Amino acid sequence: MSHGKEDMRQFFQRLDTSGEGKVQVTELKAGIKTEFCQDLNDAAVINMFMGLDMDGDNMISEDEFLTQMCDKIDRKLAFTEKFKQMDADGSGFLSKDEIKTALQEIYQGDEDGIDSMCNDCDSNNDGKISCEEFLRHMK
Repeated sequence: MSHGKEDMRQFFQRLDTSGEGKVQVTELKAGIKTEFCQDLNDAAVINMFMGLDMDGDNMISEDEFLTQMCDKIDRKLAFTEKFKQMDADGSGFLSKDEIKTALQEIYQGDEDGIDSMCNDCDSNNDGKISCEEFLRHMK
């Protein structure tokens, strides 16, 4: 699924089965199941819903949906680009040395800080950080 603004608008319209111009939590849950074949538990759907309902009216307006979804996509694209810049050898993974080079100004020789960040990111403990692990850590 493409993630342009118009695609997000169409997705919102498919979620809004009542036609009210706002999405309720039940519509969000049903839409996720229909669109992505994922039957999320209520807690996950409520958490997602709360992240999209910016004014707290227990409804997601089209503006709220588009703003939040486009911001999340823009953020993911920015972090993906940063990952590619840090991946000096083009391997598709970040080594500790690549991270150290990229973050030397922040950590200023703090090996423990770099080790801690690498360990936090490297969820499968293979000694390297994939783009997926990087993005998960940057949320």
